[in-house]
Amino acid sequence: MKESRQPIHREATLLERLSAERTALSNERTLLAYVRTALAFVAGGASLIFLVSNTTATGFGWMGIFLGGLTLAFGVWRYFRIRRIVARLANEEEDEED
Repeated sequence: MKESRQPIHREATLLERLSAERTALSNERTLLAYVRTALAFVAGGASLIFLVSNTTATGFGWMGIFLGGLTLAFGVWRYFRIRRIVARLANEEEDEED
């Protein structure tokens, strides 16, 4: 009984595509974690501003809102940076196949 096997080159290509897909999904999950963290900073900061009538607490509240915006900006920047790197590597792999 003969086994039919795919060429090794084809299996490697499939593994590379699946690896790129896993990296893309991981990148999206990481972006969502940054968004969740930014929302927590903003919610905590807004709570301090509106619920505590103390100048120190208000200062910390505004700092929380600022950190939330900074976290979101960094997360979005990182997402697009990783996405661009993965796309470039995928294009290089396609060029090597041709």
